[in-house]
Amino acid sequence: MKPVHPSAFVKARFVFIFLTCCTAATLFSCSKEGFDIESTTIHTASPDTLYVADCPNLWLNVGDSCESAISNLEGIVSPDCTCDVDFSSANEEFVSVTIVNPTAGTRDVSVTSSNPLMQGECCIQLTSGSSTSEIYAFPAGTNDVVIWIAFDCENGPGGEQFHLFNSAGIHGASADFVIGCPN
Repeated sequence: MKPVHPSAFVKARFVFIFLTCCTAATLFSCSKEGFDIESTTIHTASPDTLYVADCPNLWLNVGDSCESAISNLEGIVSPDCTCDVDFSSANEEFVSVTIVNPTAGTRDVSVTSSNPLMQGECCIQLTSGSSTSEIYAFPAGTNDVVIWIAFDCENGPGGEQFHLFNSAGIHGASADFVIGCPN
């Protein structure tokens, strides 16, 4: 066996002390970071709670305020569960058009007017016995407009027109159409 040199113990001891100091410095030099713990509590209604609204399609009650899809105008929920809007504050002239299809069969309906339409469906498909109500927008100050609907029938095309006039503007006016095909 070869004798161990005394300086080897010193070197080993020095390495051991150095590693111990490095480890201690690493462990004790790090401080713990504080983390805020946030909790969220969600309260849900019990399954026995039943919410009832006068107008479930709007999730509102009659008399509640509502927002129209047209120009985001504010209105009031009417007894027939529609959002009735005061069009006098609008920047455009609005007309409500209702089309009823009492005929047997699906009808393709097109809506046109004497003034340019700014907003509203021009092409509508109505099944037998159905109806639709659409809002049409016209430029501000429009006071005279003719609205036409055209539809297909078994014997050829059909159509109707509705004339709206109001010297103060046509805002809030309505036109009702019933599709009639000759036999």
